Amino acid sequence: MVGKYRLGIQIVILIICSFIGFKLSHFLNQNYQVSVVVGESMAPSFSSGNIVVLKKNVEKISLDLGDVIVFRREFSDKKRFTKRIVGIPGTKVERSDSYIKVGGRTYDLSFQRGRLDVKDVLYEIIPEASYFVVGDNLNKSYDSRHFQYDRSIGRNYIYFREIDGVVSFILWPFWKVGWKEMDRL
Repeated sequence: MVGKYRLGIQIVILIICSFIGFKLSHFLNQNYQVSVVVGESMAPSFSSGNIVVLKKNVEKISLDLGDVIVFRREFSDKKRFTKRIVGIPGTKVERSDSYIKVGGRTYDLSFQRGRLDVKDVLYEIIPEASYFVVGDNLNKSYDSRHFQYDRSIGRNYIYFREIDGVVSFILWPFWKVGWKEMDRL
């Protein structure tokens, strides 16, 4: 009698744990995603091979300067980029043939000289639901500074709909494991 009672309790516990596990798995799949950082464009914050957890379903209002995001460009099927947001909707962008100035910070474009024939300084405002992004390692980053030169893009910023998520947790390497507090600009 005691054996049947224990077996019944174990079955009930197994069913409850399975249900909780299923619900937890469903919640995590809906709200989080694992991603691998590729390339050195975000060094020293992130290195190639770092494994991070992205918070998905991020509302536009929660994205801010300094957030590190993972996104896919509309022209790129599978390639994912990891970059830092340095310009949010409403931010003024100033361009010339030698620099781009976003929100008071100037980025050198001397490596692109001659590709953009700008006689005067051009000004634009980052549109709603769009973001200007750069890598922390400016010398090795393909980012918003370059996008204007790519004929398939034709714009400096990325759209909100291209964003997969915001980096919120580092899984690997083990000495960096933990919630990521991003350095704000």
